[in-house]
Amino acid sequence: MNESHFFSFMNNQPQLAEMGEEIEQHLFSDPHAVLVKARVYAEQLTKIIMDYEKLEEVYELKHVERLHKLLREELITEEIHHKFDWIRKTGNKAAHETDFGSIEHALKAHRYLYELSVWYQETYGEWNFQAPSYRIPQPKPSETINKDELSTLISQAIQQILGKTVDQTLQTIHEELKKIQEQSARLMVRNDSEEQPNQSDNKGKKEFSFDLVGYLTEKGLEIIDKRKVGGALWVVGGWELNEVLFPLKEHKIYFRFTKKGGRSTKNRPAWFLLGKYDG
Repeated sequence: MNESHFFSFMNNQPQLAEMGEEIEQHLFSDPHAVLVKARVYAEQLTKIIMDYEKLEEVYELKHVERLHKLLREELITEEIHHKFDWIRKTGNKAAHETDFGSIEHALKAHRYLYELSVWYQETYGEWNFQAPSYRIPQPKPSETINKDELSTLISQAIQQILGKTVDQTLQTIHEELKKIQEQSARLMVRNDSEEQPNQSDNKGKKEFSFDLVGYLTEKGLEIIDKRKVGGALWVVGGWELNEVLFPLKEHKIYFRFTKKGGRSTKNRPAWFLLGKYDG
């Protein structure tokens, strides 16, 4: 297997990484085969999750039953379930209809497999996992693509981009304003430090550390901090909090999600802080 391949980030599951490579090799030349292989990939991934969560199967479950079980147990969200189920349905249709499958179907399956694989790694993989940016593989020079189909795909992509433009612009403005506020705050701290030269270096460094609790409080999250008594810092909430907690990785702050939480959260779904961070 080519270690530089796009799905090589699944190297802790070599069978899936190899299958992902095979899928990309046929993405433009054999969409029908891609859909069949994508279904196998997704089904294997659900089995791995079932094993990890110690959900024993009294008898062999069908793929659709396994997905429903993971959803009932709240181990996957509705969004994740939708992507698994789309791959299952299109894969089944391809398995029964030899002429079913377009490049559009294949590219969508590829994107969903990427998103499901990233979700898996962020939930069950290494705590410092960094997802690679998504990319559409380039067709090989020998592969031909229907021009009308390619034109349709390009039009759809443009529409999706235009639909996101306003939201992305507002998000960019918000981020820039936040940066300005943070820079102003740092300047104020620096000025205070210059006026108080007797402060120790360690104290000065402490002032510049990231205010984790402040950040979480500002986001309106429920925090349970047991660090002073040898426990963990918990943030109560489901998988959707990844949008708030994953950006903390740039500060070397890592959280991991557990559906069952802990005693401190009264077994509610929650995230706990990995390692030691005093901020």
